[in-house]
Amino acid sequence: MVKVECPRCKIKEFLIINDEVIEKAKASPSGITAISFSHEDHLMVVYIDTEGNIRGIDNPPKPSLPSVINMLEEIPIPSPSPPDPRSLDRDEWRFLALCDGVRTLREISNLLNIPYGRLRILAQSLLTRGYLENIELKMK
Repeated sequence: MVKVECPRCKIKEFLIINDEVIEKAKASPSGITAISFSHEDHLMVVYIDTEGNIRGIDNPPKPSLPSVINMLEEIPIPSPSPPDPRSLDRDEWRFLALCDGVRTLREISNLLNIPYGRLRILAQSLLTRGYLENIELKMK
């Protein structure tokens, strides 16, 4: 654990540099990895080398515009042919039961209490296997 000082607000924070961070630095072509996190009302990025040494600290501006992914809605469209019940696990069945061509992945994620990222992977798997006809993208 090392103490770092934010160049913007001068507040000191403790940062854990573990083996995973060092491995990411070793895997990087530059030999440096970055850890970024929200800090007070701004961002803080700490650059770490393959030896676990801090090579720099930045305060990039927070994005003022919403990211494109947050501007899109993904709507899973079920396949017209029903799936074989033996080929699906419980979460896949629950997901397909809520796919009506109107609900978005975020809505289904909330209804099933499944993290959005995990549900996107599940939807892609079902699409690949032919249980979804498509995943439509619409602007909010």
